[in-house]
Amino acid sequence: MPHAEARVVHSLKQHLLKHGLRKSRVLHLLVDAHPSYVHSPVARGLEPM
Repeated sequence: MPHAEARVVHSLKQHLLKHGLRKSRVLHLLVDAHPSYVHSPVARGLEPM
């Protein structure tokens, strides 16, 4: 599973954007452009990087 970490980060990002953090809305969430993320099947969902 070479892209497992990218999938976890994608899931976390989607959750934070939808539900916020500690009752505060999250408007923008940047993800590090690590090569394993950039070349993963969920790369588009991790943008902006």
